[in-house]
Amino acid sequence: MALRSHDRSTRPLYISVGHRMSLEAAVRLTRCCCRFRIPEPVRQHFVKRGGESTRPRLVPDRTRW
Repeated sequence: MALRSHDRSTRPLYISVGHRMSLEAAVRLTRCCCRFRIPEPVRQHFVKRGGESTRPRLVPDRTRW
C-alpha cells in the first residue's frame, strides 16, 4: 500500500504487512509515527548530529584535522 505522509506529499511511503501484523495495523502504526517522511529514529539522529550528513565523504574534511 502507498501512503502519503501529508496532503502535499509527492513521494509516498510504501507499507506492507509484517510478521504477525496486518496491513491495517501497519498503516495505523505508520500514521502514528509519521510526523515527517524520514523515520523518526533516523530523523532524531540527524537532528542530534546538527544536520551533518551521515554519508561518507569522498574528500577528507580538513577542518577537522
